[in-house]
Amino acid sequence: MRKSFLYLFCTITFIAASGAVAEPAQDTGTIIVPDHFLRRWDPVTVFFARDLGPAGGGPEDNPQRVVSMNPAHPGAFTWLDARTLQFRPAEPWPSLARFEWQADGTAVTLVTLMATPIETFPANGSEGLEAVREITLTFAEPIDPGAFARMISIELRPLPGIGPGEARWLGSQDFQVKTKERLSRQDPAS
Repeated sequence: MRKSFLYLFCTITFIAASGAVAEPAQDTGTIIVPDHFLRRWDPVTVFFARDLGPAGGGPEDNPQRVVSMNPAHPGAFTWLDARTLQFRPAEPWPSLARFEWQADGTAVTLVTLMATPIETFPANGSEGLEAVREITLTFAEPIDPGAFARMISIELRPLPGIGPGEARWLGSQDFQVKTKERLSRQDPAS
């Protein structure tokens, strides 16, 4: 009996909660989403405060009339409805790049995130190493070496590498970033 009552109570609560209607957002002008960071395959969606595209959606062959992106990137603009224009990249966004977007008086700078390395040498947690003179990071896609050098810093600590011991930080002036030649576009980048 008690289980039946609990089941009935949960069912009624679920039905009542799912029937609640959220108020639609008020027009606040044009909104570009995301507003700061881009991951490798993220689309960019522009929500306009007024109808600018076809009511039923469809491809946009002349996106420059309503939106600008700098630098250019391969992809397709599609109207999802009369107020929503979406850009889907044909290639992944390059790591550590900036894209300026403008639409109907709204401007944002979107910064692409760096993908995590797929391999490191020496490997995380390595022990008993000789003096490390080179660190190799391998990524799925190429990364601009200049941008990578500006963003990276290396912390050196005496073994075991934890605790309050004196740390030394290396910045881009202390090391050189080099890229290894890939044999094909499908090979990872180091």
